[in-house]
Amino acid sequence: MTTNDQLHPTLSPSKSKPQIICIIGSTGTGKSSFGIRLADAIHGEIINADAMQCYSGLPISTNKPSQSEMERVPHHLFSFLNPHQSSQQFTIVDYLDCVDKCISDILSRQKVPIIVGGTHYYIEHLLRRDLDSLHPHTEPTDRFTTYKKRKPLDISPSNSPSSPTRFPYDALLLWMDASQNIERLNQNLDIRIDEMEKRGLLLEVTSFYQDTQQFLRKKTIVNDGEKREKLDTPGKGEPLHHLTLETTREEDSNELSELPVNTTHGIYQAIGFKEFLPFLTNSAEFTECIASLKRTTRNYAKKQTKFITSRLLPQPPNAELSVNDSDTPWTVFSLNIFQEPEPLLTLGITIAHAFLSHSLPELADDVSSLVRYKPTPPPVMGPDGTTMRTHDVQFCEVCNKSIAGLTEWKQHLDSRSHRTCLSKQKRKEKKRAQSEAIKDREPDT
Repeated sequence: MTTNDQLHPTLSPSKSKPQIICIIGSTGTGKSSFGIRLADAIHGEIINADAMQCYSGLPISTNKPSQSEMERVPHHLFSFLNPHQSSQQFTIVDYLDCVDKCISDILSRQKVPIIVGGTHYYIEHLLRRDLDSLHPHTEPTDRFTTYKKRKPLDISPSNSPSSPTRFPYDALLLWMDASQNIERLNQNLDIRIDEMEKRGLLLEVTSFYQDTQQFLRKKTIVNDGEKREKLDTPGKGEPLHHLTLETTREEDSNELSELPVNTTHGIYQAIGFKEFLPFLTNSAEFTECIASLKRTTRNYAKKQTKFITSRLLPQPPNAELSVNDSDTPWTVFSLNIFQEPEPLLTLGITIAHAFLSHSLPELADDVSSLVRYKPTPPPVMGPDGTTMRTHDVQFCEVCNKSIAGLTEWKQHLDSRSHRTCLSKQKRKEKKRAQSEAIKDREPDT
């Protein structure tokens, strides 16, 4: 099959799910360029999965695809949010609603949806709709915003792991893997930041900071006006008869002073902006901010790789929600980014074609050996020697207490109190054995 042959995404005969392809990997691994070239080869369209690239502004800091790259293949969910509308929070649930509509639209035009981005928390919930995990706690790698509450996942035969409700897509994940040479990746990240500086990073963040200050001042004026209106309204507080000279001078001073920027929401938390706030507020040198940006970027790449290996590599869930090998929710292929670009692209296209034609198992050994699965954890055995299920209740004879649930049982076995009771029991058994041995050696009277 040549790369010019068009393969339309279809419903998998075994899973009856629409097919999508996801390009994952840490920052600086070439996900965007690889995704564009892959989309060009298999008639695909790019869907953004980077939280910061959803906002308009800061194209250099957030490493958005260039205008020419976006014109090469269709791109979706880029720069569609106002960066300064902090009152309009964009949640993970909002993202899933948007991306589902994009995927449906792309599939209706017989194109291949290709999701590209480094916010792997988005991709995880796109593939696995474990609605119970959409809780208010934000991920440390993304810290994006507060998530909306959803109804708990209904674990029933009609909503099993193989049903579209829980795993809605038949997905292929191409992992741009740099874990084999972290030192080289860190060097590449430093070089990329130096190139960002040459492209006008300082001018970009300075201009964006000025726009942010202007927005915050306008917001402050509006809030002050609302407070005054409430005070001037009879029955709602003390009337504001006049403004003193000191008050007027204080407001004029506030208009000229720098207002604090909340770096925990929206695009203000973007790596490549918040590191320069000390420079923009005259509290640090620019070179110090560049060094801070390089450290933060390297740490973020490390966290992204950890998230992929712990959350996105296929592994059977607990016993109650076990997934058979033939019904793995998605498949991950690890691609070594330090290969030559052309062979790497050819390999990616080959895997994508095999996936779209439902012939992944027929790939040659040198390709199929790239599949990386997380080792299956051994089953947890109860005191009676049987495999525990999620909600089973077990009685610990050592501690003389009942434990409900698989996770709680595992935690109990690793707890200090259980180990202490176990040690005491062993000492008692040892003393009892010694006493019986002494009695056996004593002559009968």
